[in-house]
Amino acid sequence: DPRDPARGADFDRVYSGVVSLSTENIYSFNYTSQPGQVNAVRVYVNSSSENLNYPILVVVRQQKGVLSWQVPLLFQGLYQRTYNYQEVSRTLCPSEATNETGPLEQLVFVDVASMAPLGAQYKLLVTKIKHFQLQTNVAFHFTASPSQPQYFLYKFPDDVDSVIIKVQSEMAYPCSVVSVQNIMCPVYDLDHNVEFNGVYQSMTKKAAITLQKKDFPGEQFFVVFVIKPEDYACGGSFFIQEKENQTWNLQRTKNLKVTIVPSVKGSVYVQSILLSSLIFFSFYLGCLLIAFVHYIRFQRKSIDGSFGSSDGSENMAASHPIAAGTPEGSNYGAIEESSSSPGRQMSSSDGGQTCQSDTDSSVEESDFDTMPDIESDKNVIRTKMFLYLSDLSRKDRRIVSKKYKIYFWNIITIAVFYALPVIQLVITYQTVANVTGNQDICYY
Repeated sequence: DPRDPARGADFDRVYSGVVSLSTENIYSFNYTSQPGQVNAVRVYVNSSSENLNYPILVVVRQQKGVLSWQVPLLFQGLYQRTYNYQEVSRTLCPSEATNETGPLEQLVFVDVASMAPLGAQYKLLVTKIKHFQLQTNVAFHFTASPSQPQYFLYKFPDDVDSVIIKVQSEMAYPCSVVSVQNIMCPVYDLDHNVEFNGVYQSMTKKAAITLQKKDFPGEQFFVVFVIKPEDYACGGSFFIQEKENQTWNLQRTKNLKVTIVPSVKGSVYVQSILLSSLIFFSFYLGCLLIAFVHYIRFQRKSIDGSFGSSDGSENMAASHPIAAGTPEGSNYGAIEESSSSPGRQMSSSDGGQTCQSDTDSSVEESDFDTMPDIESDKNVIRTKMFLYLSDLSRKDRRIVSKKYKIYFWNIITIAVFYALPVIQLVITYQTVANVTGNQDICYY
C-alpha cells in the first residue's frame, strides 16, 4: 500500500523507486548519538526527470526541524536565466548528545513524493559523514557543486582564541562562496540563501576568514561552501553556454581544500607596532640631531662673524682718522700729506671743536640715511656676512611670509575636504560589512 507508514532503511544503500500523484515513499533511518560525538547525515537524491512542472519533492524530518527541496533543483542566474540540476545532495543539521542526556536515539524520516500523474523515477542514498568535524592545522579535501553544497563543524581548542580559515582551489572557476555561520538550524547552504546568516566571502582560488572565539558563544561554528551557478560574482563571464541538464553537475564541480590554523597572537601585533614605531622614531630623532648640530654651527659662525666685523671696523678707524672740521673734498688725494705732517694734524684737531659745532648746526636731517633703508635697500642687505634666500629675493620677506600662510591654510582646507569623505566611507563600509557579513566589501 503506498499509504503505509515509513519503512525501515539502512545507511549507505541505494534505494530506487517511482512516485506519482497516488504514490509516495517514506524511509526511516535511525542511529545512536554518543556524548561528545557529532554525527552528520547526508541525503543524496537523483532523478532522470526533466519535467519542471512535476518535480520530485523531498522532505526530511528530524528532531530539530524539517528540510525540503525539489529535484530537479532550480537555480536562477543573471537576467532571469535558470539552471536545473538532477542530482541534489544535502547535509542534515547535526545533533550532538551531551553528558547529561547520555546516548540518544536519533530518527530521520525521508519522504519522497511527486504530483506527476504518470510517475517519476528517483534514486535515494543516505550516508553518514565520516569527517564532519575539522581539525586545527589539518587540511581537508572535498568536492562541491551548486546542487551539492558542503559544510563542516569546527570547535575552538582551549588554547586557541583566534583562527584563520584558509581555502584553496587549483581552479579559479566556478565561482564559490565561503560562509561561516553560527550553530543553528537550518543551515543556509544554497546560492539564494547563503548570505542570510553569518559572514561570507566569494572566492576563485583562495579565500581566508579570520574568526575570534569570543564571537561564538558555543565556541564552535559551521564552515559552509557553496558553488554559484554563474561566475559574474567573481568577475567571470556573465553567460554560460547551454548544455544538457544532466551535465550541469560535472561542469560546475570544484575541488577545494580547507585548513584552519591559529592566527597570530596579540603579542605579535604589539611587537610589530612597537618595532615600526621605533623605526619611525629613530628617523625623527636623527632629524632633530641633525637640526641641532646645524643650529650650533650657525650660532658659532654668527658669533665669529660679529667679533671679526667689530675688529675690522676698529682697525679701519685707527688707520684712517677723519678730521671732523675739515671741509668735504678738501682732503681728497691728500692722505699722504696728513699722515706725513703730524704737527698740522694735531693743530687741526685742536681747532676742530669750534668748527664741528658750527658744522653740526648747519647740516639738515635729510642729508642722513634713516634706519628703514637698511631693511629695504638690497645694496645694504647684500653687505651682510651671511646671506639668506629672502635677502636675495625681489619681494620683501614679510610679503612672502604672508603668501606662505595663505598656501598653508589652502592645504589644510583641501586636506579636510578630502579626508572627511574618506572617513565617512570607511565608517559606512565597515558598518555595512558588520551588519550584512559581506566581506567582499573589504576588497573594494
